Amino acid sequence: YFFDNYLYPKIRANNPFSELVILMDGNQYNQSRERFTDDTGRKYQLIPIYLQDGVFHPKIFLFLSKKEQKVILYIGSSNITLTGFTRNAELISKSEYTFSVFDSNFVSILDFFKKIVDNRYVIDMKAKKVIHQTIEMFPSVETITQNPKYQVFHNIESPILPAMLNEVESMQFNYTRIMAPFFSQGTSVLRFLLERLDIKKVNLSFQQNNHNLIDPKPYFSYLSSIDVDYEINEAVSFDDDTRIFHSKIIHLFGKKQYLLMGSPNFTRKALLETSNSGNMECAIIFKDIEASNLIEQIVFKEVTNFSDISPAIQINNEDIDNKNSLLKIYSAQYDDILKIVDISTEPISEEVSIFISIDGTHENVVDHTSLHSGECSIKIPKGIPKEVEIVSNSKKGVRRIFFDRNFFLRNVHREDNPFSEISRRLSQDYSLDNLDINSIILGLAQRNQTFRDYFDKQGDMDRVDEEEKKNSSDKGTNKNKKILPKPSKIHKYNNINSSLIELDRLYLSILHFIKEERYNENTSLDEDGTTSHINESFKNTSRKTTKTDHHNIEKLITRHIQRLDDIILSSLQFTKDKNNYEEEIIQSQISYLWIILRSYPKIMQRYHFEDIINKLEKNINNIHKKQGPKKVAISLFKPILTISYCFNIQVESTFKSDIFSIFDFINDEVYFDIKADVIDYIEHTLSDILEFDIEKYQHHICSLLAHVVNSETIGQAPLEIIRAMDRSNNQEVIDFYGNILKKLKYGSWNKPYGRFSLKNSRKIIRSEYDEFTNFEPIKVEYIKDFMSEP
Repeated sequence: YFFDNYLYPKIRANNPFSELVILMDGNQYNQSRERFTDDTGRKYQLIPIYLQDGVFHPKIFLFLSKKEQKVILYIGSSNITLTGFTRNAELISKSEYTFSVFDSNFVSILDFFKKIVDNRYVIDMKAKKVIHQTIEMFPSVETITQNPKYQVFHNIESPILPAMLNEVESMQFNYTRIMAPFFSQGTSVLRFLLERLDIKKVNLSFQQNNHNLIDPKPYFSYLSSIDVDYEINEAVSFDDDTRIFHSKIIHLFGKKQYLLMGSPNFTRKALLETSNSGNMECAIIFKDIEASNLIEQIVFKEVTNFSDISPAIQINNEDIDNKNSLLKIYSAQYDDILKIVDISTEPISEEVSIFISIDGTHENVVDHTSLHSGECSIKIPKGIPKEVEIVSNSKKGVRRIFFDRNFFLRNVHREDNPFSEISRRLSQDYSLDNLDINSIILGLAQRNQTFRDYFDKQGDMDRVDEEEKKNSSDKGTNKNKKILPKPSKIHKYNNINSSLIELDRLYLSILHFIKEERYNENTSLDEDGTTSHINESFKNTSRKTTKTDHHNIEKLITRHIQRLDDIILSSLQFTKDKNNYEEEIIQSQISYLWIILRSYPKIMQRYHFEDIINKLEKNINNIHKKQGPKKVAISLFKPILTISYCFNIQVESTFKSDIFSIFDFINDEVYFDIKADVIDYIEHTLSDILEFDIEKYQHHICSLLAHVVNSETIGQAPLEIIRAMDRSNNQEVIDFYGNILKKLKYGSWNKPYGRFSLKNSRKIIRSEYDEFTNFEPIKVEYIKDFMSEP
């Protein structure tokens, strides 16, 4: 409640484009459900961490600003609670770094988060993405400086207390003071400490009603047995004896002083175990300083009778295992495009009931399924899922579902390979408007700004040109020739932003004028697919500004197309996975086409789309089918077909037969999938000027696919088409296959001739089919027409 209603609004208001991830103990997560608000774990990522035999207990606050190149790190004992931030007596260390100057302590924290992901404590894709992006902000350096004043530890791989003692140079101390809310009931931690250090006296400090040590006799007996003096202290706040001490300290006092503080209590699971068998903790040791200055607000009163310091009433969650009834839900991720919640849990042998609540309603999506594998996917018919609850006969668990529509838009500039998600969203999510699309463009431009700034500072343009010439002349580079623009073509972020603002202003002005004059009520595309009827409405009006606006926006769109091409190609400079470089180029071009299709289609001219197709051909002309998977090829085909159908563009580029395989499209499901995307585009973008027509659609898709067939596939492709036709009972699909055969014979786009001789194709068909008596009449008609000589 405290975080949702007080901290979160302030953090978000001051950092509107930031990503916020909070990790917390899984057991506490489920116990806190009754205190959840509607925003808990939904507007920000709240990730429960489950350990085998302990609790997730570190207190780390890491704030990074890439813009300011600054890091602020807090490590201490405070939880994100009202009492932790305002009332308790806590010890917290603050460190500040720049992106270029940091020490081993900060590296240790980055290592902590990296290992959390590597060891699968966090499996949520969006949370992992934020953590990876955070780590990748910092360059790897061969030499890490050591901070002489303090050192940070975590126990994912090594226990904290042994690591602390490795930092202690002196072996003899006058005394050690130990204070914590929780102590192990046994003496293993104290034994470990005293067996390695020569300590004359031990001060055990407790706060009234705020500790768990019910029986101190094992401690007293052990200390007496090794002739170590001890003293019992009651800890009281200097200025307010009602404040609760939540801080944990081990203070070594001698010729040198050391103070360990942070999250670990004085328990075996906190100090002597790794996270595999104990808690997960983070601590910091201050070395050779006046540690008493850090704890001067605490008054330690000597107590002769331990019973005068009553233990706490609350149960020690570290020592009592109450997790048996908890069903661990590791992840619940909502894909708002597919409308699916993907759930990952611990494997459950029995059947479970899954209840997914829908935001803003009292409805639940209910499913009864098996979680033997720990994985399942639930379809959400409508609404935004809020929370998943899973119940079995013996266990129960809950998990909030993070959903922030703007997460993708905020992270375009941070993505390693953003194009796959850009094309997926622009082709399916029609809630994205022009402002969102501009945000995508600006995100890509922001990524590129770093690249341009680098070359501007280096003044290395001549060297870049020489490298380009050298690469072009290298043997074997033609097949994989890079089509990246020179750094001088990488436009500055501010220039792109200004251009988009100007373009949007004119675009909205023109659309508003059209609406006012009611020219869009009964309009449709001209025969050539252009929107000249709209443009004529500008020319015929008495408003003097219309022609100027019309001319300006055409110029702006032309410039926009070129700049967008440069921006997207420049973004390929940041592709890290060079093994899939060709696929990433294709994905970039899919994104390019969908951005264009979604931006200003109603006022673009035919020559604009012809220019776009020419750029597309140039950019992917040297990529071949074998370098990209089927799914990517089909994804590229969809916007090409959409342009062809909606704007009557006859796409005859040579790249089609290299990128696409006709065999990928001889499939009923693929046909209807492509058709659905074209219809969606028309309904959401051009419904006021264009209606879907099945005959026109088949004319365009079959003409394109006839151009996909090449000299290597013309022999077998017709046979595969006939086989698919034979299997299908759907008349529309039968017509689709039949029309491909017609285009192969008579030519695409109503041309009077086909591109290939069909002699060998017919021979292959006859070797399998003597006659077609078992075929339906309409199928026979298509096949006989194809088999007959012209």
